[in-house]
Amino acid sequence: MVKNEKLKSVDMRLIDDLFDMGGGYVLDFSNRTFSEFFIEELDVDIDDPIYQVEGTSKAKRLRYYLRNVETDNTLKALLALWEYRETIRRRSGEKEKLPEHKVEFFHLIE
Repeated sequence: MVKNEKLKSVDMRLIDDLFDMGGGYVLDFSNRTFSEFFIEELDVDIDDPIYQVEGTSKAKRLRYYLRNVETDNTLKALLALWEYRETIRRRSGEKEKLPEHKVEFFHLIE
């Protein structure tokens, strides 16, 4: 694996906030739907033990993945998760809870 040096701890806190990663969760994913999302959207087996080095929760696997893959794969994952997050938010009619984070997120992507 190639360590992604671009993600710093401050970036991970932003990602944690945006994708509701408290308590080991990621957005509204179950274990099954998280695995399916990674296979379908990214062609990645997020259940592979290589991503469980820091733990088996969805959030820990995602953090490890983001920090340890090539930058292009990190960006692809973040954008796919953002699109999923936005789809959920729009369907529910919910207003953006973290508008300042949205700006920070797209600065990170750049």
